[in-house]
Amino acid sequence: MDLTVLLLTRNEAENLRLLVPSLREVVASLRVQYEIVIVDDSDDATAQVARELGCVVLAQEHVGYGAAFRQGLNAARGDFVLTIDADHSHPPQFLRQMWACRERVDIVIAARYVPGGRATMSLSRTILSRVLNWTFARVLTLSLSDLSSGYRLYRRAIIASLLPLRGKDFDVLEEILVKAWCAGYRIQEVAFEYRPRHAGRSNARALKFARSYLGTLGALWALRNSAATCDYEARAFSSWIPMRRLRERRRFAIMSDVLHAAGRTLAIDCGSGIVVSSRPATVVLDVNMAKLRLLKRTNPHLVCGAADALPFRDSAFSAVVCATSPDPTAGLSALLTELRRVLAPRGTLLLDTRAETARAWDEPWRQAGFELETQQRVLGAELIVCARAVAGAPCNGEET
Repeated sequence: MDLTVLLLTRNEAENLRLLVPSLREVVASLRVQYEIVIVDDSDDATAQVARELGCVVLAQEHVGYGAAFRQGLNAARGDFVLTIDADHSHPPQFLRQMWACRERVDIVIAARYVPGGRATMSLSRTILSRVLNWTFARVLTLSLSDLSSGYRLYRRAIIASLLPLRGKDFDVLEEILVKAWCAGYRIQEVAFEYRPRHAGRSNARALKFARSYLGTLGALWALRNSAATCDYEARAFSSWIPMRRLRERRRFAIMSDVLHAAGRTLAIDCGSGIVVSSRPATVVLDVNMAKLRLLKRTNPHLVCGAADALPFRDSAFSAVVCATSPDPTAGLSALLTELRRVLAPRGTLLLDTRAETARAWDEPWRQAGFELETQQRVLGAELIVCARAVAGAPCNGEET
């Protein structure tokens, strides 16, 4: 199944009679295998009409837009899932433009507030929508204009990787985008024209709409600013928090000064910071797939792996930057031995670690085949050690 068209309905019988045939015509032109799934919470003939039109109909089990979305997603079989309103405010013909973007990105949003987009809505709803979207984008530092648009095309596997989704109402829309952004997935907004509903009354209530969005903003802010977020290090360089900004810029200055003339470089567990992204030829190894997804846009040579078992041949790099902080007694010797193995003789190692682990380091460094050159502190708590691989020293590794 290529595509699941998902509609969440409440008393939309009249609208479905016109919408479903139009949808089928558009999807047929795409030459794909598809299904139309409807999660219904109506007290009119919506479910009956949907079945007559050949749709898969599920009775909504729990209250709220978020619950209906999760139920529909669980039932979807398509590789892609299109969510579209049943009231004709989302023109089915626009699916062709969204479908054309599917190979380049993971989520496509039909957006009202990007250049070329339009929305025909009441003044009060327009103001509320714009304020909420601006607030979310600003507070969460997302370069998106229409986070609340429900007209979207998703890769189903991407949404499955973001579970569990906890939003109860319309806030699930923001939750999906923030989680996807933090995980490094690609999101694209495409301008479209939002139209007034064809028949019936809107099921969205402005105050409930606002409460559900603002109620989840705090939780999403915490997620957005966690260290596991794909662009945590990249954002730190321009952070409005002085200490965080100073730390990242100091790290960048120290490392850039050492690496400016380096040859083939390996970066290990360095995140998505500018130290890595500004050097496209750098080979990046990290255990965090979200950061690797983001770096794919700047660094084509990416490996998911661990620092203590590097999948590279001996003497493969002239410089290694490593941000792993091993246990100073048990883990340091093993890590240094592995780093020395992949470094060419006289190669440079930059180890970014906690300042308190610097005690009694001389012996492990010598045993691994390094000579220490400099140790520079970053705001007191962090230490960047520069060392040189001693020519001819044993690297204790096999050719791989």
